[in-house]
Amino acid sequence: MEDKALMYVAKAADGSLRDGLSLLDQCVAFHYGKILTYENALEVLGAVDAAVFSQMFNAVSDGRTKDCISSLEDIVIQGRELGQFVTDFIWYMRNLLLVQSSDDVEGLVDMSEENIKQLKEDASRSDGPTLMRYIRVFSELSNQLRYASQKRVLVEVALIKLTRPAMEPNLDSILQRLGDLEAQVEELEAGAIAVPASGSAPYVQASGMPPAEPEIPPEKVALPQAQIEDLKLVRNEWARIVRSMGGGAKSYLRDTVVEPGGENCLTIVFMDSMSYDMGRRPTVIGELERYVEANYGKSIYFKTRLAGHGERLNTIYVTEEDLKEKIHMDITEED
Repeated sequence: MEDKALMYVAKAADGSLRDGLSLLDQCVAFHYGKILTYENALEVLGAVDAAVFSQMFNAVSDGRTKDCISSLEDIVIQGRELGQFVTDFIWYMRNLLLVQSSDDVEGLVDMSEENIKQLKEDASRSDGPTLMRYIRVFSELSNQLRYASQKRVLVEVALIKLTRPAMEPNLDSILQRLGDLEAQVEELEAGAIAVPASGSAPYVQASGMPPAEPEIPPEKVALPQAQIEDLKLVRNEWARIVRSMGGGAKSYLRDTVVEPGGENCLTIVFMDSMSYDMGRRPTVIGELERYVEANYGKSIYFKTRLAGHGERLNTIYVTEEDLKEKIHMDITEED
C-alpha cells in the first residue's frame, strides 16, 4: 500500500491499534490483491481529500456560506460519510492552529512540503481565536452527529454558524465580529471600499479623494403621494423594523435598501446573494408584513430582488406635484 494511504488509516484509527487493523481490513477487502492507494482508502472509509478541506476553509473564512453548502452537497453526492468529514475537518483546523503557533511546524505536522505550504497559506487567512471558535463549533457538532438522524442539516447549521458569527450570541463569535469590524474600519481609512450611506444613495466613496469618474447625478422619479408616504415611513423606520425581526431574519435583512414596488407595495433590495436566498423566503416576508401592519397600521406587501453588479441605488423619489414645481417650463399632458 502507498505510504500516504497507510498514514491516513493510522490517523483515522486515532491511537487505537484495534481500530487501525479493522480499518485496514476494510480497505484490503475492497481492493484485495491490488496496491492500496490513498484515493482507494478515502473511498472505502468515506473520507474526502485534503484539498476539499482547504477549499471549505477558504469559503468559511471569506464568509461565503453558499459555497460552503455547495461543497457539502458535493461531498454528500460522492457518498462520503459526514461524521468522518467533520472529524477530518477538525484535524485540518488543528493543523492550521499549530502552523500559527509554532515555528517548527514540520516537526508537529506529518505532511508533505506541498501540503504544509498550503497549510501556511490557509493559516494566514485567519487568527487563533477565530480558529478555536471554528474547532469548538465542529467539536460540538461531532458529538451531536453520533445519534442524529438529520446529519446533513446539523452540518449545514454549523457551517452557517462559522460564516455568520452574528447568528451565534456567545463571546468568541462576538470577538470575531469585532475583529471583522476592525478590519473593515482599516479598509475604510485606506479608502479601499464603499459603504452604505444613510441618505438616498446607499453607496458613497469612503476616502476623501475625488472619484476616478465623474459622479452620476441621481435620477428623480415621480410617485403618487400615497406611495411616497409608504416609502418614507418604512425607510425612516427600517433600522428599527429589522432589529425587531426574530431568528435569522434580522441578519438577512441587515444590509438591504427599500425601494418603491407599486401601490401598497415596497421592494427590498439585497446586496448579496446568500442574504437574498434566505431573506426572500415566505416565512421572513410574512413576518415582516405582519410586523409593519401591527405596529404602523399599514397593509404593505413586500417584494424582493438582488441588486445588480455596480448598481447605484441613489434614485430620489418625489411626488408628481413636487416634480412639476422643479421644472421651469410648460408641461403638456397627453392622454
